[in-house]
Amino acid sequence: MNPSGSRIRKGAAHGAAALAALTLFAPHAVAAPGAADEVVVTGERPGPALWRVTRGDHTLWLLGVLDPLPRHMTWRSATADAIVADAEIVLPESTSVSVDAGPFAMIGLYFDWRKVRRLPDGQTLRDIVPAGLYARFEAQRQRYAPAEDLERYRPIVAAGELYRHAIKAAGLRGAEDVEQSVLRTARRHHVEVRDFRVKVDSPKAVLHELAAIPLAAELACLEYAVRRLEADVPAMQQRARAWAVGDVEELRRTQVELPQTTCWDVIELSPRLHALGERSRAERASALEAALREHRSAVALVPIDRLLAPDGLLHGFRAEGYAVEEP
Repeated sequence: MNPSGSRIRKGAAHGAAALAALTLFAPHAVAAPGAADEVVVTGERPGPALWRVTRGDHTLWLLGVLDPLPRHMTWRSATADAIVADAEIVLPESTSVSVDAGPFAMIGLYFDWRKVRRLPDGQTLRDIVPAGLYARFEAQRQRYAPAEDLERYRPIVAAGELYRHAIKAAGLRGAEDVEQSVLRTARRHHVEVRDFRVKVDSPKAVLHELAAIPLAAELACLEYAVRRLEADVPAMQQRARAWAVGDVEELRRTQVELPQTTCWDVIELSPRLHALGERSRAERASALEAALREHRSAVALVPIDRLLAPDGLLHGFRAEGYAVEEP
């Protein structure tokens, strides 16, 4: 391990201590029994066309990324490939995390991370979760992850574990392959990639702050995740299909909020992670404006709901006087 820092792409390594400080509870797909009707979308799919933001002879192309997507789908868009190949810069959607720690410090962080994920003093979820919520959680666990023992995880961790299994069982997966395809095209054509990074200066302190998150906040995350799985898995599947075939109107009509949103708000109760998040969001917003201002052609990957929201990213560009062309 390099003492000067460890860089890992957010979401790329669920079990890595270097990433634990920032993605301790982030949900990603893992293997699970097929306990739900799967979304069936196979083969190569183009996804939605790109949004175009212009001022003068400068253009920013926006690729709206959805997570989760159909598991057996391969994203391939000749139009997007051509736009990326012609661009001067590409802005990915993901963020890299760096932690300053030597090899022995990293070992200590790993064990701290393992500890903070679990309930203290031998407690179980049944002991601390209200009976009604626990029954709902257990029903979803039996449906999506019957072989998994989640009892000793903290509520917010259990929510992430359950969500991971649920999207896998529903025939869905994360959207990392879309970004990787864009980045491969950029590298092949020697297009600059603007890397986004956040540095965790005090990872041990961050873990201590996460361990101190109030139980009520964690229970709110667990309840929200359970409620979304009870009601919105078919909508997630429907949106995944719509994204695969580029049906923007269907995506606009069926917007749903995923468990990550509320649960990440809980994680940002850590003052250090909140400050990192604020800094990262400000840096990304500045980079989007700079890409459009300084480059003839730029491409950015953005969560599609940020584009579709009435007060979202496109609204901001229009308010600043940029022209926006929708797919």
